[in-house]
Amino acid sequence: MGGLHAWHRAPNLNFTGTPDLPLPITRAIHSQNTIGWFSLLNGFVSMEWIAIQDRHCKSITSRRTGRRWAIDFIQELWSISFALWMHRNDRLHNSPKIDELLGLEPLRTAAVRELRRGPENLPDIYHIYFQLTMLELLIKTTLDLRGWFALIKLARETSGTDLHDQFSMNGPLRKWIGLPHKA
Repeated sequence: MGGLHAWHRAPNLNFTGTPDLPLPITRAIHSQNTIGWFSLLNGFVSMEWIAIQDRHCKSITSRRTGRRWAIDFIQELWSISFALWMHRNDRLHNSPKIDELLGLEPLRTAAVRELRRGPENLPDIYHIYFQLTMLELLIKTTLDLRGWFALIKLARETSGTDLHDQFSMNGPLRKWIGLPHKA
């Protein structure tokens, strides 16, 4: 089990390596233990690792250096960490459950009501937004449905023809669909 893997399982324990590792790698492991494996994820690479990579680059007559390796390694660790974070956020915040908790059903109900109501008393510029079928409205993604409804709701509020509903005064619902705060 590698140092980062061992750290992930038990952050307070040191990784000791295995008996068959070359001495320079064992020293690098002990040095990284001193600095910390979490510190490695934050860009603090033991100079022992850099020296090992420097020797390796020279042995294969590469123009790269241990320092360049460390820079690339840190950037790769950060890219992986960012990708994991983005994946976690996507799974957490872009799920059907979050839409349900935030008000997808009230949004659908209000959007259906607005589509059935049609463009009455709205300027002609908004009429194009009512040229969709009920099915087209209901299969919109949550983001697109929020955008459509926010546009129509704001137009109704601006024209003074809004029907009072839970999106009229509920601050969190208004914010979720992208409407400005209403005093």
